[in-house]
Amino acid sequence: MQKSSDAILKDLSMRLMNRKLFKYGDDDMREEIEESLKKYGSFKKYYFFEEVNSKVPYKPQYVPILIEGKNNEIKELSTCSAIISALVNNPNDIKTTIYYG
Repeated sequence: MQKSSDAILKDLSMRLMNRKLFKYGDDDMREEIEESLKKYGSFKKYYFFEEVNSKVPYKPQYVPILIEGKNNEIKELSTCSAIISALVNNPNDIKTTIYYG
């Protein structure tokens, strides 16, 4: 692949083989990163990857955990537990990491 006629494939494989891996930063560096990627023009999509991570261990909107309570009531876990509710409703647990070449 390092001898490919495809310039992007050639560049990315050379980076991998020579351990010149992508740098990374957080959302606070977005403008600086965007500026540094202008040199790639329309090929920027190959040199930019954004990953959003969440430290929330339980997301009821995806697969809710249902608990059977008194009187056979079915409730979602975060409505039964203050601890789980605090974990689910904490907005500060989202982090964006940007990888760029």
